[in-house]
Amino acid sequence: MPVSSAAVVDAGGISLPQVLAYAKAGALELALDSLDTNQPAYSKNPQTWLDWERAKFQLLQKAERWQGVANAAANLPKTLPQTDRTIFETDGAKAWLQLHHGLDARKLLRQLLWSGASTPDEKSVRLWRRLLIEAYLEDNLTDDARLALLQYQADYRIDGRRERDVLARVWLRVGEPRYALDLLKPDAHDTNWLYLLASLRAGARPAATLERDAIHAAQGKHVAPEDAARLWGVAAAAALQRRNWAGAVVALERFLALAPNLPLNPLLPYDGDTLWNTYRHFGEMLGNRDRILLGDDAAWEAAAKRAGKSNHPTQVRAYNALLALTGQTPAGRMTGYRWLLTALLAEPGGTTLVDRLFLSAPKTFAHLSELPVPVRLVLANDAVDRHDLNLAARLMVGVDQAPAGESPYDWTLRVARVLILGGKPKAGVAQLHDLIERSPMLDKAQADRLMQVLFNLQSLKLNQQAIDLFKALLPHLTDIQLRREVLFWEGDSYQAMGHYRESARKYLASALLDQAQAYDQWGQTARYNAAQMLVKAGMKGDARRILSDLLARTKAPARVTFLKQKLAELGPSSIAALGAG
Repeated sequence: MPVSSAAVVDAGGISLPQVLAYAKAGALELALDSLDTNQPAYSKNPQTWLDWERAKFQLLQKAERWQGVANAAANLPKTLPQTDRTIFETDGAKAWLQLHHGLDARKLLRQLLWSGASTPDEKSVRLWRRLLIEAYLEDNLTDDARLALLQYQADYRIDGRRERDVLARVWLRVGEPRYALDLLKPDAHDTNWLYLLASLRAGARPAATLERDAIHAAQGKHVAPEDAARLWGVAAAAALQRRNWAGAVVALERFLALAPNLPLNPLLPYDGDTLWNTYRHFGEMLGNRDRILLGDDAAWEAAAKRAGKSNHPTQVRAYNALLALTGQTPAGRMTGYRWLLTALLAEPGGTTLVDRLFLSAPKTFAHLSELPVPVRLVLANDAVDRHDLNLAARLMVGVDQAPAGESPYDWTLRVARVLILGGKPKAGVAQLHDLIERSPMLDKAQADRLMQVLFNLQSLKLNQQAIDLFKALLPHLTDIQLRREVLFWEGDSYQAMGHYRESARKYLASALLDQAQAYDQWGQTARYNAAQMLVKAGMKGDARRILSDLLARTKAPARVTFLKQKLAELGPSSIAALGAG
């Protein structure tokens, strides 16, 4: 719907074009918040209100806030002209369909079609009837949908690809693929996922041929990810139909890694459970071929290793998935999960694939607590990375100690990171203190991994907690350079807190800890930082002496120029000033 570009300004001074500019710049939430707080009342200025309301609907749809659209359509002013009301309520019906509320959509559409408030134009009636068919399908009222669709096609000439696609999807949903194929023939080509799916469902072409064509199209150079997901979904449907378990595994993995949401649409209803079931079928077929009994964990592990050496990665994943699902011992099941996770995370889109495999498999894992603990930690780390802190916190419930086969040190670090970034820093810091106390001495690799988590604390501005941990860590390090680094990063935290004198002490301690290397690159950087902190602490004389000492030992022309400039910024020394007098 068009929005007036008039510079409508509310009392607070924000204009509608400004709000739309926020949205254009990517700040959708800010724009919507500005709309909510600044839209004038309808009773005071109906036309101005209407301009803002059009923008609201436009932005809510762009942000995919469908409940907001539905609510706004249900709360329009009673005196709003019918023409405008019709446009908003049509958007409301579309929103209910997006929310999969077929009944609410039908109520609104019937009101639009048969209220008798005014005579609607034919274009609107056609749209509402088409939406009504989709609303029937949302509640699996297939007989109603089929009847409405037959009446629709009898009343209207179907032209245009978009309408053909919509109606073809309906015919497929109600189990009439031949009708769908007839509609799609004008757009018949092997990159049209809907045409390929209709051909498969109608038996118009061999499933093996359609699987091959869908894969070829999905791997095209310029195929958008969502289109590729649809094509991989068709390939999966064809492979599943002909019980090509290896091909189905590959297609489902690609589908789950690329689909923007699950299910992608009702015609491709694949989720994590689908892939688990396919792994099971493929694994059982391989096991029968190899004469491996379920429960013989060692045999399944050995078979997975042989498949890996023979460069059959799909078989490796199937073996490990079946071991994870049916292993006789906890250790065997854990081995299967661990190897499967490692393999999947190395695949393109592996993180998304792992999320879908475990978090969208309600039949395999009905509750998060049923997920293996190592898997939960991987998923929790991913949830933290994408800022889904609520999911991360729920995944961490009950994760108290490292499972068998996991390094207790690395396990505690991962748990602490999730807790810190997941909104429970106190618990995470406690884990780190306990880890340091339990580690008499730490080597460089261990210390580096620990400091990465401490940097997370600094990024969250939890500098005092970071300082306490740096202090606790220092006695557990024997490597001089590591100790220098800890002192340096501690100085960074004091600087962030505005404690400039203490920051300068830590930087100098970092520089001077190794007298043999006191003027190496690290030492010079630490001294320079100390000088900057001394300036902020009001000790310009100390800062000048440190910088002068660095200048006397520096030969690089650019560095010399830089240090002279910094000294000049401090002004003349008190001794020089007395001499000048």
